[in-house]
Amino acid sequence: MMHRPNWTWAAGYPSINPSYFKAKGALKEMSEPDWSAIGNRLLINTLWSVAAPIGAIYMLFHFGNETVGWSLLVTYLLLISIFFAVKLARWLLRGFRKLRRVPDDRLKPFLLWDKMYAVWRSLEGPVVNPSMVREEMMKSRDEGAVWPVPAWALIERVIQIDPAVWVTQPNR
Repeated sequence: MMHRPNWTWAAGYPSINPSYFKAKGALKEMSEPDWSAIGNRLLINTLWSVAAPIGAIYMLFHFGNETVGWSLLVTYLLLISIFFAVKLARWLLRGFRKLRRVPDDRLKPFLLWDKMYAVWRSLEGPVVNPSMVREEMMKSRDEGAVWPVPAWALIERVIQIDPAVWVTQPNR
């Protein structure tokens, strides 16, 4: 079964998730982690964020350019300190938000997905109540979901015909 590509933003431009072509559009394969790609990315990030700066600082001290070496070392340590301070502050902020029971903004799309999925669940069965389907659609719309106009038109038409019963699978 083919799915639409998983679009991501890389360097400000939309690009296709590289695992899309490797998995030939299979969503299950795309959702599984690619450990070799994760390892390569971790290795490259470690190289450029740890090994290269420390190697450059070492070379400056080794070849006698201690003034630039000290200034680069202080700058590097300051940047590393700021990085970990921001990480710690975000971790503490998430903890305080959890204590105050404020929902995490990163979970908002998943919560919206659950609301939209409730609409799909209300469409199960050979017989569906179209009024309840419309109520679920309105609840999810109030949370931020966007339903296409044909979906609204279809449910309104079904309600005009019979607001209580919609036989979706007539052969059952």
